[in-house]
Amino acid sequence: MKKQIVIRCILLCLAVVLISSLASAVILQYNKEQSIVRNMQDILTAITLQSDGEDPASADYPGLAKRYAQLSFDYRITILNKDGTVLGDSHSDSADMENHADRPEIRQALAAGTGYEKRRSDTLGASMVYVARRDGDVIYRIAAPVDNINATMLDLIPALLAGLIVALIVSPILASATARSITRPLAGVADSLKQLDSENYEVKLLPSEYDELQPITDTINSLTRHISDTMRELSDQRHKTDYLLSSMEDGLILVDNEMRVLQLNGAAQRFLGENKPVEDGRNLLRYTHQLKLIDAVQSAVDNGVSSLFDLESSDHEGMVLSVHVTAIQSDWMAGGKANGAVVLITDVTRDRQVQRMRSEFVANASHELKTPITSIGGFAELLTTGVVNDPDKVRDYLARIQSETARMAALIDDILRLSCLENSAGEPGDRQPVPLRGLIEETIANLQPQLEARHVTVKVDAQDVTVQAVPDEMKTLVQNLLDNAVKYNRDGGSVSVLLQRQAGGLRLEVADTGIGIPYEDQPRIFERFYRVDKGRSRKVGGTGLGLSIVKHVVAKYGGEISLKSAVNKGTTIAVTLPLS
Repeated sequence: MKKQIVIRCILLCLAVVLISSLASAVILQYNKEQSIVRNMQDILTAITLQSDGEDPASADYPGLAKRYAQLSFDYRITILNKDGTVLGDSHSDSADMENHADRPEIRQALAAGTGYEKRRSDTLGASMVYVARRDGDVIYRIAAPVDNINATMLDLIPALLAGLIVALIVSPILASATARSITRPLAGVADSLKQLDSENYEVKLLPSEYDELQPITDTINSLTRHISDTMRELSDQRHKTDYLLSSMEDGLILVDNEMRVLQLNGAAQRFLGENKPVEDGRNLLRYTHQLKLIDAVQSAVDNGVSSLFDLESSDHEGMVLSVHVTAIQSDWMAGGKANGAVVLITDVTRDRQVQRMRSEFVANASHELKTPITSIGGFAELLTTGVVNDPDKVRDYLARIQSETARMAALIDDILRLSCLENSAGEPGDRQPVPLRGLIEETIANLQPQLEARHVTVKVDAQDVTVQAVPDEMKTLVQNLLDNAVKYNRDGGSVSVLLQRQAGGLRLEVADTGIGIPYEDQPRIFERFYRVDKGRSRKVGGTGLGLSIVKHVVAKYGGEISLKSAVNKGTTIAVTLPLS
């Protein structure tokens, strides 16, 4: 642009010089002609004054013409009659000259007394100025050669060349300065636009020294402010969206009509086992090989069919994922003419475990209740029909009915207790100081008949520890731990009870020398109704809910429970509880 401005400025200067020279030549030519005409008019006035008193009939017009020519700087003098006949001429023989009645200057002189005309003379072959003046019946005409415009231009050539040289020297300097002053604000505008293109939206142009460029400067500054505000808002929205997506526990995947992943949050990456950074445009197959998921997404994209199903994670053993695939159609996705899909992935492992446990609980509870009810019903039927008449058998059947009733009542009590613990999880309840050492000693005293029958000894190492808790819940915890240690012990075995303070809480440890628990069964020992040896459990009268109740009590008070066991060597269960 700067080069074009310089070139155009130089050409403009040269054009101005040429036009000025031509205009000067025209003006000079005109002034020169007017000066000659005025001089010729003055000469004619003097000639007419000198010719007064001469007799036209006897006058020597050829001689007068030559004499007047000598007196008028050798201008050509022609004397004519009013009918156009040439009476005398200072430069030609009048007898050879044609009638001049048709000459413009002659006609003007006849009509108005004076006449003026400029034309090329055929006689002299040059441009001439003719001035005629009438004096009675005689017309005096004076003619003088004048230079044409070309001649005047030739006279101006030296000045023209000098002007062109000066223009060629001065105009580049002035043009360069002018170009710099014009392009400087435009360069600032260009720089600001470059900064906008490089995402620098804080640029601000200073006021321009040219009023014509100020609207552009104002517009760019306004545009910059709007872009900056818009980009700031977009950045805030993007950060909010990224924060929400990254904070979601559910996985979210957005797929376009070509199965390319447009959005994938952190939870979805974890569920799919993807640890690499997300790259825009990667196909869904690059993230997972779960055919069920891929087929569901493909169906949503191709046919607009949404689906909901469970999926077992191939990267996390035991994890169950609920996958909801929804077909979408948006204006920004292939012009609104193609489907995409949104995939929502939720970890429902815990929910499915709870559902399974509930199903198992109902089945186990039904089974556990059905056995004593069936037994009670059978014995009652035998007694009612009178088939059994032996008093010893009647007493035996009644004793069994009583035993099964007690067993069913204990089972129902445990179920209700477990239900209460689940429903009151997190609730403080009616807590009060509970001395655990006294509770342990009381529980051992209640188990004394079983201990003596099995010849099991108990060793207690307990500190005086008091915990803020619901007394019945602490009693249930201690009773179930000690009861299991006795039931599943061997005859002549031993039970060790340890109660001590530790940093921030207490530790209750119950160890026995009983049958132990196989390693493969240990992860499920705290589940409801789970028994390692179902026959032995029923023989010793267990309900299968004791350790599950213990686990819920410990969880309610924010504690932890651990198990260590070996087959035929014994089991140790340790409970830690915080002391508030």
